[in-house]
Amino acid sequence: MIINIENLVEIIVKEVIAELSKIGVELDFSKEMKIVDSSNHRNRKKQEIDMSGYKTPILTEFTLESISQDINEIIIPKGTVFTPGARDIVKKRNFTISYN
Repeated sequence: MIINIENLVEIIVKEVIAELSKIGVELDFSKEMKIVDSSNHRNRKKQEIDMSGYKTPILTEFTLESISQDINEIIIPKGTVFTPGARDIVKKRNFTISYN
């Protein structure tokens, strides 16, 4: 059996959520990442994604879809985990990634 990365991530996330629920951990999915605009002097439009409220920052497709089309560089924390959908959008929009 062959499993693609998207299905693998989905399976892992479901299992982790199930295990956390079993031990009584409540998950809050309502928190969204704050997006802060910034710009560069060389005609590059940057946007910093503030993930300071997360122990392990995760960049999602939803977050990247909310970024203006004129932004071509995003700034994220070191160690940020990319979902497969986010990885696809980074490639599609040809984002430059900078780490803070």
